[in-house]
Amino acid sequence: DIPSGVEILCEEPKNTEDGDEGSETGAAQFTDDNVYLPLPTNEEQKQIVYRIRNQNGILVQGPPGTGKSHTIANIICHLLAEGKRVLVTSQTPRALQVLKKKIPPEVQALCVTLLGNDQPAREELKNSVDGINLKYSDWNQFEGKRSITKLEEDLYETKKKKADNERLLR
Repeated sequence: DIPSGVEILCEEPKNTEDGDEGSETGAAQFTDDNVYLPLPTNEEQKQIVYRIRNQNGILVQGPPGTGKSHTIANIICHLLAEGKRVLVTSQTPRALQVLKKKIPPEVQALCVTLLGNDQPAREELKNSVDGINLKYSDWNQFEGKRSITKLEEDLYETKKKKADNERLLR
């Protein structure tokens, strides 16, 4: 028996009454363009982020060298930026090690990582948890809100400049 949480990832999503869930049009209709992808990205990767907002999960598959780890690292960062929790599993520790290297160091510090069942893996798990606890204990709510406000203002200005440049190019 396949657990229902895994089965959702392996099947085509069932359409709801309005027919939008998981469809191309449902993803294209998403209007919020705040997508937090720290690594270079393309339109297909952005569409994956839009789709995951309307589904319980996604399955990323393809031959070696097609950007799966890159895409997954971007998705992890985006979901964490939105305050979500993420669990990534793999049949082999190597795939997780490759993925971990793709995640920016600032985000790695917020990740609990377990890549094996040996002493070095347990030590890495301990370091991950200790690092998160340290960040949590050092967190200043007011400074954090001030930083978020500043970054949101910078993002707004950048989007404004981008729109102006696109207008000029047209």
